[in-house]
Amino acid sequence: MSALGPGWKSVLCVKGPLLFHAMPESFRVDVVRRYLGPRRRGTHVSKWKGTFLYPPSSYRRGASHGRGARLTLKHADGSVREISADHVVAATGYRVDTQKLTFLGDRIQAGLGRVAGAPALSRNFESTVPGLYFVGTSAANSFGPMLRFVNGTELPRAG
Repeated sequence: MSALGPGWKSVLCVKGPLLFHAMPESFRVDVVRRYLGPRRRGTHVSKWKGTFLYPPSSYRRGASHGRGARLTLKHADGSVREISADHVVAATGYRVDTQKLTFLGDRIQAGLGRVAGAPALSRNFESTVPGLYFVGTSAANSFGPMLRFVNGTELPRAG
């Protein structure tokens, strides 16, 4: 048993982030993508009456509407749909993409190494830009799935 749940994979994620860091990049990215990721629909959603799921979409516009919300979504196929709802749950499937961090500026962006959109980090969480560090979800491709969770904040500092 580990802080992430049962099984040897979870134990390794919690106890071996520096070992994970030493693994080949393609292995690390694949593990982070597949292990302990978001659940697919059907496990909990089927219990919610009146729930509608929409395909991968990007948010375009939103506003309060009476006691609910009105959203405009653009789907991956280019179609646009406006929906009204009492409640909205945005299951975003967040993906780290440092190129979308416009506050970093062009010079920093040009010097920033990436691993599948996330920053490439040293054993001390430093990016390829000296003095620029990343932690949390953005560090998962370098240190493992544990970094996507609060438990990852206790990761021991590399020697």
